[in-house]
Amino acid sequence: MKIAFIDPIAWDYTPLTPRERPLGGSQSALCYLATGLVEQGHEVALINNTTAPGDYAGIRCSSLASGIDPAFLSSRDAVVVLSGAMGKRLRAAGVKARLVLWSQHAADQAAIAALRDVSERLAWDGFFLVSEWQARNYAQAFGIRPERITIMRNAVSPPFQRLERRREPFFLTGEPPVLFYTSTPFRGLWLLLSAFPAVAKAIPGARLQVFSSMGVYQLAGDGDEYGVLYELARALPGVEYVGSLPQAELAEALGGADILAYPSVFAETSCIAAMEAMAAGALLLTTKLGALPETTAGFAFTMEVSQDSMQMVRDFARLTISVVETARQKPREFEGIVARERAHARAAYDWTQRAREWVTALERLPRRS
Repeated sequence: MKIAFIDPIAWDYTPLTPRERPLGGSQSALCYLATGLVEQGHEVALINNTTAPGDYAGIRCSSLASGIDPAFLSSRDAVVVLSGAMGKRLRAAGVKARLVLWSQHAADQAAIAALRDVSERLAWDGFFLVSEWQARNYAQAFGIRPERITIMRNAVSPPFQRLERRREPFFLTGEPPVLFYTSTPFRGLWLLLSAFPAVAKAIPGARLQVFSSMGVYQLAGDGDEYGVLYELARALPGVEYVGSLPQAELAEALGGADILAYPSVFAETSCIAAMEAMAAGALLLTTKLGALPETTAGFAFTMEVSQDSMQMVRDFARLTISVVETARQKPREFEGIVARERAHARAAYDWTQRAREWVTALERLPRRS
């Protein structure tokens, strides 16, 4: 197939960027999917806000600053737009190819608000969403018929697919657990940092590693408004603030960690951070918000989200302490949980398999006359 991806976000990246530096989950997903499609013999183009157009890993990359080329896009078997409701604009420009909106946004996000307009919805030939939870919300918010929606889940990067643990889990060795946080800071980091002193008091020697910043959104310095949280992390005993890492380095780091500590207050449509933790063989502690229960496939230890933030802090501390104590009491049972979790992640969250599924789904879409 000939497939063009369009990403309207104002970020400068190429398909090689996730290998070199931190990048947001949706854009990383696009890069891994595009690479997987090329490896399977398909012709792929990426049109985004790159400042370095060229050929990367066999993917033709051009800049949105050069404008939309309707003739080129119309020559594609499918044009896939990442999380941007610009279907009417593309049709008005003369694009005649199949149009797919691949959205990783929740239904309340501004980037896809135009879907409330029936003419915008009709411009698309299909909507590829990343979870059943997201699909239900789109159907309700925008009136999109279920048969127009295809669930195309995310996956983990190759370094996580290949990852082998470099230390035994804490519940087998008797060592204190290593907790970690790998999502963006606004999704629950302050709750975790508030809960950790109680966890450390109940579990002597417990450590927390924080791999988080707004660097994945290409924001740094004064552009990253969460510096106070990073300073708090550095100041707390037992906490190591690392910041965001490229995928290979993050995978290596998580190969020695035990527990994803993620008291999420953000309605995830998917959650690649949880998928990565599963591939790394870590226990998952999180909330029941959004698509997290769906993404974690029954492997996570979860709690409800409360409007009372201090109640959430107390609840997450209790959940963490309880799971650690139970794992120590039932090490073989938890060894089985981790083994099944890793097997599930490797089978279900694989971009090579996902690329094949994308081709099948795209070929099923009707062509416009």
